[in-house]
Amino acid sequence: LGLTGSLLVFGREIDQWREAEVLQVPVRAEPAASLSQILRGFRQRHPEQKVSYVSYPRTPGGTYNIRESQTGWSQRYTYLDPYTGAVVGERTRGGTFYGFLC
Repeated sequence: LGLTGSLLVFGREIDQWREAEVLQVPVRAEPAASLSQILRGFRQRHPEQKVSYVSYPRTPGGTYNIRESQTGWSQRYTYLDPYTGAVVGERTRGGTFYGFLC
């Protein structure tokens, strides 16, 4: 493995470290929002965009990641609070370290 291969292996972990503020919210005692509430939060921000992928939180306090149907470097990832459905951040595929490597 060369340098780029090593970076690719750890690319997602590097993104998690670099983008912690959009990947995690403080854990709360309130119940998690339903998927329909999460999608409503996305639609309020992007009413015309089609959803191609929804990534569920992997950890308590982890955010939902919704990807738009467009592809390529400009594909937008929208991160939503798992308790309220509010948008906590966005980035493009090209704006991620892993996306840059791929």
